[in-house]
Amino acid sequence: MNRNFLKVREELLEAVKKLISLVLILVALSFLLNFVSSLDFSNTGLSGFIGIGAEEITPTEVIPPDVQKVKPYRNIKVSVSDSIANLHEGFDPPQVPIFFVEGLNKYTNKLRLFTAAEYRNGKWTEEEGNYGETPAVNPSGHVTKYRITPVSEFSRHIPVAKDTAYVTAPAKFDRKTGAYLIEYNLSKPYDAYSTAWKVEDPGMIEENSYYTQLHFSDEDLKRIRSLAEEITVDAITDYERVIAVKEYLEENYEYDPNYQPPPEDVEPVTYFLFEHKKGICKEFATSYVALVRSLGIPARAVFGYIARPIPDNQTVMASQAHVWAEVKFSKGWVEIDPTPSPENMVPTVTEITYADPTATKGSNFTVKGIVTTKDGLPIYGGYVEISIKKTKNETGFLLGVLKLNRGKFEGRVKVPDVSGKYHVVAHYVGSLRFKESWSDPIIKIYSPPEIRVNIPAKMAAGIPFKLRGKIVDFNGTAISDADIFLRVDGKIIAKTKSDENGVFYFTLEIEEEGRHHVSIEYLGSEFIMPLSESRFVDVGRIELLLDNKTAVKGREWTSSGKIFFKGEPFGGAVIRFSRDDFVAEAVADNSGSFIAKDKIPENFDLGRVPVNFTIEGVGFEDTINLSVRAETEMDVSVKKENDKTYIYVLLREKGKSIPAFGVIKIGDRAVETNNAGLAVFVYDEPPSATKAVFEGNERYLPSEKEFKTSTFPFLIFSILIPFIAYVLIKKYRKLTASYIVFEVEREEEDLPLIWDVDEEIKMRVKNLGEGILRVFIDGHAVGSHEKGLEITIAFEEPGTHKILAERVGEKGVIEREEIEIRIMNYREAIISIFSELVKNLEKTGGIDLSDYTAREILKMFKILNGREKPEGRKLLKLFELSKYGLRDADRKEFIEAYNSYKSVRGDLIEG
Repeated sequence: MNRNFLKVREELLEAVKKLISLVLILVALSFLLNFVSSLDFSNTGLSGFIGIGAEEITPTEVIPPDVQKVKPYRNIKVSVSDSIANLHEGFDPPQVPIFFVEGLNKYTNKLRLFTAAEYRNGKWTEEEGNYGETPAVNPSGHVTKYRITPVSEFSRHIPVAKDTAYVTAPAKFDRKTGAYLIEYNLSKPYDAYSTAWKVEDPGMIEENSYYTQLHFSDEDLKRIRSLAEEITVDAITDYERVIAVKEYLEENYEYDPNYQPPPEDVEPVTYFLFEHKKGICKEFATSYVALVRSLGIPARAVFGYIARPIPDNQTVMASQAHVWAEVKFSKGWVEIDPTPSPENMVPTVTEITYADPTATKGSNFTVKGIVTTKDGLPIYGGYVEISIKKTKNETGFLLGVLKLNRGKFEGRVKVPDVSGKYHVVAHYVGSLRFKESWSDPIIKIYSPPEIRVNIPAKMAAGIPFKLRGKIVDFNGTAISDADIFLRVDGKIIAKTKSDENGVFYFTLEIEEEGRHHVSIEYLGSEFIMPLSESRFVDVGRIELLLDNKTAVKGREWTSSGKIFFKGEPFGGAVIRFSRDDFVAEAVADNSGSFIAKDKIPENFDLGRVPVNFTIEGVGFEDTINLSVRAETEMDVSVKKENDKTYIYVLLREKGKSIPAFGVIKIGDRAVETNNAGLAVFVYDEPPSATKAVFEGNERYLPSEKEFKTSTFPFLIFSILIPFIAYVLIKKYRKLTASYIVFEVEREEEDLPLIWDVDEEIKMRVKNLGEGILRVFIDGHAVGSHEKGLEITIAFEEPGTHKILAERVGEKGVIEREEIEIRIMNYREAIISIFSELVKNLEKTGGIDLSDYTAREILKMFKILNGREKPEGRKLLKLFELSKYGLRDADRKEFIEAYNSYKSVRGDLIEG
């Protein structure tokens, strides 16, 4: 029974322990949530996980030092933990940079590696930890973000400030020591967040045998305790005793980097406290821990680095390795640093003897200088940080680290992406023996701009050439509102300003033939350097000889030719003939000869058609008139009625049902076709000529057709007339009628088939004849049906899209019909409508309107005269807003423009 009772009691005690542990975890989580909720996450880059509190100073971002400057000592391995933890050894670390740090303050400038609790025979032993625990958060209400960039790789421990709750490095945390452990060497920068702040009330001292252990002889222990009691005789609270010991060491012992450690058989602590009374941080911290432990106060040593308490980027050297103490109170560990400021360090003088007075972004500038004692003796070793600052007190840009060689430093450092007047700051970082010092002369940093413009090597005399350029900063950023000058042969002929994108435009026109110097100039500003882009331009007359100026619709046009510049063959010229979908390009050989070719589109205008002619890169633009004609063929039928002979001649484009127009001749008679392409000849007697002849005109090629007149008696022929008429009508219908019908939904029946990108288009394709209807869009099958299809589509890309419908029977395709849908923004569509009006006006007036403005054209044809012409004014307004305003237009404005165009065109036809 007693055994069972004991077992139950043990189980109850275990359950109580678990319950207490759970409560403690919940309390810790509560503290953590309160801490996180107090943070400002807006500028952390950690997606709301952790941030910097509103009361904390945010360090200014500093450009990391150039890698080349730290490369010489990247491979130097420095370990200070062994020698600094052994009080029997001297401590004289080399002046080697260990890491860069920014964002510190007076509560976070001691950066720990590890702690030590056991001291024996002059040596400290690193305290073991349970790495992998969740960081303990000190709810101080303050968070300091700092960044550390290793110079040489960290191994085992990474330096962190007290109460660091989070690091971005792959490190494991130990709650007891506050240290972070890494499994692999670390060379990448990391951010860290500390809640360390001013200690207001540390609480009470609690008994702790582990952190009060002392391993001294009885005699030494007695002397140490006696001194500690003497020091704290007037102290009332535990915290007062802790501070009293700190102040006693600071005031009665000397910091001496030239001290000599005691022999191996002498205890270093008693040697320091009672005999030598000189030492460095490890003697002060160790003696402090021994004194307070002798009073029953738990304490330990902390090993790491001490940095300046500033937010600026700074270099931490191996000589800044440091030891301080921590005392354990009920509310946590409190850092105590009993080491006094060195009073016997040698003052130094840093002087920059030479620095380039000016520099440009991205370039290197030279710095030379010396570091001496105040007596002028050179400092033989160490390092000098080179920075630039707008003012002496602001955060600047650390550019590099230069090594001292017998008191001299010299090097070239790279200018960051800044411009203006800056102080060049040379900062000797000091050492254990020598104090730091600074020098800061002025340097002016200029931004070298870049002008991107293509000035042609050749230009056509008297022809305007559009120059487009862009001015940008060293890093490619646009320079807006910059004054840009165009100079020809030393004389400024134009001035403009760059827009918000740094873009500028000039129209360059040179009348006089010869070699001219053309330059685009920027005169610079306060800290942007002036710049000029120039070249010699050969200016001369351009002459084009084209062998073939005739073309056939639907056929390939080919023409050879020659091009001359200043009377000499223009080899290498890129020649381009273009109009709508027609583009023929050629490159002239060394003799100036070229061959241009391209197919004349089916929708090309007929007659004398102006075609654009350009020479790329020289600003030459002109037009040539190309004579374009269509091939023709005729259908002839003969019938007799009421003693008359009727001959019907239908003129059309070859292979198509499109009517052609002109004069048809049969024998000595000539008849002009009507608007359907039909010419009717009437004879009292059948004509002797049996050939219809079309001699052609400026729009159509000639053709002819033989036919036979009937020799049957009139009665028989009259009986056959209905049958012949039926055959002719049926044949004509086959030529002209279509059984495929496209019905495209739009606001008005005659509205052009134009839509914008991604707009929904609905249509019905009907089959009124026999067979199966199938539909293709841009060559891709959509579907097929006996009666027809309903289609809804939206096009993602601008351009012309073809909708093809075929009526298919047993023997193949019976009929094929096609429509084209143009996809463009409505601004271009309005411009296209106005261009179509100009074409109509050119045909009506028989003149070339290419040299007139839109307003001049409408006035010339009296389209803008008086208030009774509102449609002309509306069309002009929409055109000018689209053409010159570069504004987006909508479908409603497009419809308004088209209706205005129809109204204007109708007035012209009636007139």
